Amino acid sequence: MFACSDYPDDDPAFIDEVIPEIEYQVRRLRNRPCVVYWCGGNEKTGSAGFRVSYGERLFHVIIRGVCADLDPTRPYRPASPQSYTDLGNDRNSGDSHGGCYEQAYETGITCWRERLRDFKTVFNSEFGYHGPTRMQSLIKFVPRDKIWPIGEEMEYHVQDNPYNTIPETFAQVQARMASTLVGEINDAESFVRCASTFHAELIRAEIEHHRRRKWENAGAMFWMFNDCWPCASWSVVDYYLVPKPAYYAGKRGFAPIIAAIVDEPDRYDVYVVNDTLKPLAGTLTFGQGRVAGRPVWSRKCRVRAGANSSQLAASIRKRQVKATPDSYLFASFGTGAKTLAETSFFHRPWREIHWPVPELSWRMSESTRRPAPMSYKPGPHYVMRINLSTVNYARMVHIDGIESEGVLLSDNFFDMLPGSTKTVEVRSDHRIDPTAMRIRHWLDRWDE
Repeated sequence: MFACSDYPDDDPAFIDEVIPEIEYQVRRLRNRPCVVYWCGGNEKTGSAGFRVSYGERLFHVIIRGVCADLDPTRPYRPASPQSYTDLGNDRNSGDSHGGCYEQAYETGITCWRERLRDFKTVFNSEFGYHGPTRMQSLIKFVPRDKIWPIGEEMEYHVQDNPYNTIPETFAQVQARMASTLVGEINDAESFVRCASTFHAELIRAEIEHHRRRKWENAGAMFWMFNDCWPCASWSVVDYYLVPKPAYYAGKRGFAPIIAAIVDEPDRYDVYVVNDTLKPLAGTLTFGQGRVAGRPVWSRKCRVRAGANSSQLAASIRKRQVKATPDSYLFASFGTGAKTLAETSFFHRPWREIHWPVPELSWRMSESTRRPAPMSYKPGPHYVMRINLSTVNYARMVHIDGIESEGVLLSDNFFDMLPGSTKTVEVRSDHRIDPTAMRIRHWLDRWDE
């Protein structure tokens, strides 16, 4: 309810308006098991100790009292971030906001992995990156010929922070960083393709970074989930409820079991993170591959992933890796014939990779009517499966043309390793027209 501003907590009329709203929200949400604790406000502690901060009484007394009265079962924190030191946003105390983006912006985005590796927190309750919405949504509020080059119309729909000291707007930062890391931008389609891929990759990498540091780091939350108006922002779901590529990247990053590759100064470390409450004994397969053709080399080792744990499972010396424009590292963890987690890692910027034509093939099952699960809205419920296979590395494979309200895809905007297969499940409240569906990848245009 409250964020990034002073509030007139010395105005009785304002307080009389606020208290009923707080009481309503606490009563509305207090029986939901997903609520861990109540938080008074967002980013209100940065000025602590420097000047009078209007709102302190609101967060430290009034909201705290309402929560204690209506829901004494949960803890309360006056603000996020909140540290137990003189700093309002201390990475080593309490919860903090920030990510590798700020440091990488200052020192050069090509070193973002090093900045991420060295960015250590005890609980990161906000990190994020800007990314454009999908083209199907973007052209609803910005004329296509005004998307690129970035001008007044696009800037109007990209939220900017007036307190930023950087000389560029957020839209300009999106474009520059994406073109540096991902690919050349020369029109609206390439802007959406490159900037949304940049958004997805950094969200996934930062989630994996914080998770593999468990229990040194106790949690991670990215900013933000959805938008309240048509724009191109930090969100992973846009105003029209269309998921961005970063939505699926975040979903994969937060899967119960993940494999993560970390760039250390003299080696690449491979971690297996198991957030389930059961130990897992399986096989880790890792190595170096080529985007077209057979792997350069691969190794296997047995790994016992303890319950609710993160562990270093293997290391690759950098002298073993020749970072050519067609190579990458891979790691997968599984039990028996079942793969539980897999990842790929490009040691060069993605724009330098010589992406091959993937030679994708796919087939679809008939859309069948099923009983709706409890997590789905009541009414007709249809399930369709799309089985994909590829000969070469397939970059940013996605199913296009069918996403709308009432349609859920189990995954989208994913990479496929050479010779791999993948099944995507589509759930919907109506039968999907297969003729409307398109399977696209990195080398396709994303706006046709």
